Amino acid sequence: MMVESDITGEESPSGQSFLEMSWPYAAFLFFVAGYSYLFLADGFNATDEGYLQSLAQRIVDGELPYADFYFLRTPLSLYLQAAFIYLFGSSYTVLAARAFWTVQTVAIAFVLVPVYRRFVSRCELLILLCSTWVVSSQLIAFPWYSYDAVFFALIALVLYHRRWFGLTGVAIFLAALSKQNYLVFLPVFVALTWLLQTRYRRTLLSLAGVLKIILGFIVPTICYVGYLELWGGGLDTFVRNVFVLPGKTSEVSAVFAIFQNHHVAFAFSLPALGGVLLWYYFRRERIWLVIPAALLTAGAGWLISRHFMFYAYALVTLNYGLLIHVLVITWRNKELQNTTLFRWLLPLIPFCIALQYMAAFNYVGLTFGYMGAAPGLIVAWLLWREQSPSPYRKTVAMAFLLVIMGTGLYYKYSNVSRDAPRKFLYTEFASAKLSGIQSTRRNVGQIDHLVATVEKYTEPGDYILVFPDMPTLYYLTDRRNPTPIGWYVLLEFTSEMMQESLAQLEKNRPRLVLLQSYPESDYRRKGDQLDYLRINRYRPFLMWLLANYKMLEMVGDVAIFVPGSPVADQKGN
Repeated sequence: MMVESDITGEESPSGQSFLEMSWPYAAFLFFVAGYSYLFLADGFNATDEGYLQSLAQRIVDGELPYADFYFLRTPLSLYLQAAFIYLFGSSYTVLAARAFWTVQTVAIAFVLVPVYRRFVSRCELLILLCSTWVVSSQLIAFPWYSYDAVFFALIALVLYHRRWFGLTGVAIFLAALSKQNYLVFLPVFVALTWLLQTRYRRTLLSLAGVLKIILGFIVPTICYVGYLELWGGGLDTFVRNVFVLPGKTSEVSAVFAIFQNHHVAFAFSLPALGGVLLWYYFRRERIWLVIPAALLTAGAGWLISRHFMFYAYALVTLNYGLLIHVLVITWRNKELQNTTLFRWLLPLIPFCIALQYMAAFNYVGLTFGYMGAAPGLIVAWLLWREQSPSPYRKTVAMAFLLVIMGTGLYYKYSNVSRDAPRKFLYTEFASAKLSGIQSTRRNVGQIDHLVATVEKYTEPGDYILVFPDMPTLYYLTDRRNPTPIGWYVLLEFTSEMMQESLAQLEKNRPRLVLLQSYPESDYRRKGDQLDYLRINRYRPFLMWLLANYKMLEMVGDVAIFVPGSPVADQKGN
């Protein structure tokens, strides 16, 4: 068994001072803190950010997911946010939620360290910590269920690596309780592991280990099912919300849900795959490889620079390609199979592949696969660095990692979630829960005015309705949603759910209704306005609104309605 010095050339950690051992972690924290100080407060769009908090506030107010309101995912993320709102009250602002997200993404980087620490120098450790954080934290910068699922899945990876199989099952359960597609994580991971085991003829995961993982998963699952039956509205309600309704509301086919756009990503990633493969085998006697490798690399760089989507495609595809390639070249090479590094990392390869696939499993394709890409990137880089036949393998592998990290850092700076470029984000919100956040002058003026209007005409705890977007306004104003639908974006409800909401509106009339003219994600307001009459799922609500409410005023492009029939008003005049 090789020790760290066998691979890195460094002395064993014993005898080193605390400062010598800890400076990479301190430097990494300084890097994240500096980046967050400069950019974490930039941008705000009142659509998906704040959605979890608006539903978490309902839990704090005594309501339950599935029993009292719809939620088309598993509920752990809601309960985590509800705990913060309960503990910190109005102090848990949008910026505080982003701070939680930052801590969580830092924890993701730290959780992975035990997997590779023994094989890297301290400088490499710092680069890998930074790479993990940059790759994992690209587009959104606020709490989200996908991040919670990835976090617990990574904990499962490390527990599995330590052979704590029972706790591995518990961690996989927590990942699935954050996002339901991680229920598939366990069978996919076990199947891939056993497939590898038939070839490499070593115990990656024994039958006893499989049973312990399954038992660790089943015990908390039974406890949660019991909770659902006793207090949570029943298992049938949970299953309908989490497994039946998403397919109906999204209208995404099962074929796309399973295969997504991996074929498109593969096509766009061919130059990157070709370039990486040539660099993998590059050596002095094959100097002619420099030209095609450079051309392919340049072509891949041009594609990646065109759009973040291509960066995500390349990242995910390269991980799959490198991990599978390493398995192929070691298929018959007993010398490689017997190296310490391969024996140490082989059990993690199926875990990395399954995790990346689960992270990319969503309505819109694998663009968000970056959330689960870091483990595969690290394992692929380590295996490349040590197993490539090129004498320049360490230099080329490090260059590859730095390019991935540098490009990711560029996109982190360039992309502000659903808001304008950073140079336009210089106006700070006045609303209490948006304190410290900056956005465009138009956006800040409208959101602040909407919050002030709600606070002028209603009291905390009163019913208001925000339609179809901006669910964060419930959270920002501490007002309540009278309907079981928390977010009227078309991906989140069906016509039957709308009819149920209209029945609830008859019982609990909101004191204000806020009706948007534009989709909130259209921050430039340059697209088409919402045509409620032509959208089947929106038309019944508009007819109900016009029959029971009258417009009070416009706040920006949002119409404010109060109770009162326009027809009755006209007859009275």
